[in-house]
Amino acid sequence: MSQASYKMPGSKPKIGLSACLAGFEVRYDGKHKRSSLCLDELSKHFSFETFCPEAAAGFGIPRPKMRLTGNPSRPTLRYNDDTDLTGINLGPQLLEGCKEALDSFGSLDGFVLMKNSPSCGVRNVKIFQSDSTIHQQGGMGLFAAALKERFPLLPIEEEVNLHDESQYMEFVKRVHAHFKSRK
Repeated sequence: MSQASYKMPGSKPKIGLSACLAGFEVRYDGKHKRSSLCLDELSKHFSFETFCPEAAAGFGIPRPKMRLTGNPSRPTLRYNDDTDLTGINLGPQLLEGCKEALDSFGSLDGFVLMKNSPSCGVRNVKIFQSDSTIHQQGGMGLFAAALKERFPLLPIEEEVNLHDESQYMEFVKRVHAHFKSRK
């Protein structure tokens, strides 16, 4: 079974979940960011399909850290270390690796993503200028942007925001409304 994508069965509305939040060790450092909020609380309402865009794109586990650089409206994904690979634009490889999964995500009713990730962050992701200073305007991770562009009505949220009770309840309502609209 692929570490990039795993379907958890169920008859509830199905949402996508960053694989690291589900406890899969797919992060750049080979670790996870298991979310008890998602696995213990959201699982009462939804079934999950987990996905890691960086693993799906074949970047390996572990892998060098990545970051967004350049223009905040069209950032470039690059490695964040001093290897010979630092100058390579990894965005096309990431998006190509996500293409098949994006094609299948039309059956989802929401998505919970990992904050600050250059692939999954939904808002305020750091974007670096060429001189290593950070743009004041934060951005969106490349996978999150592709997901939002492909499915503009899909409820998408960062896990960290769901710790706020009102945002949690609003997300649950939006997912159920999306689920009902597809039936």
